[in-house]
Amino acid sequence: MRKPWLLALTMLLLPSCQANDLYLEKDPNTNLELWLTEEVRPEQLEELYFVPGGFGAEIFINVEPLPGIGLEGIASCVVYTISAYPDYAHGGNYVTGIDITDPDYVVYGLTVDSSEAEFASAMERLGFPLIEAERGLSADWGNGFISFEPGRIKMRANVSNRDGIVF
Repeated sequence: MRKPWLLALTMLLLPSCQANDLYLEKDPNTNLELWLTEEVRPEQLEELYFVPGGFGAEIFINVEPLPGIGLEGIASCVVYTISAYPDYAHGGNYVTGIDITDPDYVVYGLTVDSSEAEFASAMERLGFPLIEAERGLSADWGNGFISFEPGRIKMRANVSNRDGIVF
């Protein structure tokens, strides 16, 4: 008698577990304006500055860029990448990338001034396995990664392109 009930419960819960892998739970102690995989409303972007040049995405930063100076000319900021998610065909405006170089911003208790050991410890506490990175350390959160190198924290969500949309 229990087996059909258990099977029905499993079938109901399994899709929700898989969907949760697509969204990174927000750090309740962060001071970031936006969060990775968060759906963004236009009013949330009003305090940020648009930077032209996104490829299939829009780029916003938290500081006003100087005329004629690209992102490379800004030493300390937060860059948000906004695109469709989880697939480009789905549309919508979601945060699919965050690059932090401003030491005043905190994510999971880390800043860009933290050490690799502090990053590794924080990712271990969160249950995010460390993965190889070109520079610094990186951790897999399920459908993306968080990476750390001195002076920079990057957060990414993987966006699929199953329809082969060309930008």
